[in-house]
Amino acid sequence: MSQYCALTVVRDGEPRWRLRLNAQVTLVGRDAKLPGCLNDPKVSRRHAVFVLAPGGGLIVHDLGSRNGLYLNGARIPSGGQVRVANGDRILAGNTELRVEAAGAPGSASAPPPTDAPPQELCLDDVLTAPAPPRPTKRRRGSLRWRRSRRP
Repeated sequence: MSQYCALTVVRDGEPRWRLRLNAQVTLVGRDAKLPGCLNDPKVSRRHAVFVLAPGGGLIVHDLGSRNGLYLNGARIPSGGQVRVANGDRILAGNTELRVEAAGAPGSASAPPPTDAPPQELCLDDVLTAPAPPRPTKRRRGSLRWRRSRRP
């Protein structure tokens, strides 16, 4: 059976949505193109990455985020990694991520197994991938209107 973990995204004390960690590597940040997009101005564009460990369990890596990452109230060093367990609370900006593991009490059951091979991603590829280009600011026309003097 395949490994299953999920993160419940909590804002203002209310659970907002659940992110299933189906891939080996899942990026979380403010970037709308990420599967774990957090709409929080205190979250970096690429804030953290969650990795399903080969022997079981879940590891979170801080990607050098500006406002940091906290596990159960303790700061994870910038660029550091930590193994997390069912029920752990991770704080990124003003957003709390609650860890749910398969088969743990109170967690959702694991999805049914599939015949498809698991998706394999290399963490080095994810971390060295170029960031998406920033949108360019367009300036309104720079024409200046002058009144001409009539003769």
